[in-house]
Amino acid sequence: MGKLKNLTFEVAGTVQGVWFRKYTKNKAVELNLVGWVCNSGVLRRICISIKSSLILLLIINIKFSKFHIRHINLDYFLETGTVKGVSQGEETKIEKFKKWLREEGSPLSKVTNADFTENDIDTVEFEGYSVRN
Repeated sequence: MGKLKNLTFEVAGTVQGVWFRKYTKNKAVELNLVGWVCNSGVLRRICISIKSSLILLLIINIKFSKFHIRHINLDYFLETGTVKGVSQGEETKIEKFKKWLREEGSPLSKVTNADFTENDIDTVEFEGYSVRN
């Protein structure tokens, strides 16, 4: 077995609502990595805020026109959330995983930025790979 690494990552772009976490877990399992992946909370708060505003506007009986609806840019809302995680395993597998996170991701994702922090470890601290909510 090669040198063990701990990788903390955060990926930005269109990475929420496009099965990014599921594909990340599958790739990690394929590479024999352990750890976890989750969405950051940013997207949920924005969506709740938008839904609350729309509900409030509907309650006070303001009629929406196509003009208003067209100007809600869903891509912007998707891009404000990130996916974070921790992965542990052999150094060569971690390098492949980083490349996958930066350049591939899930089929519908569009990664605009990927931040990584690495450090050497003696043993892995997780069993398996999980998707956290």
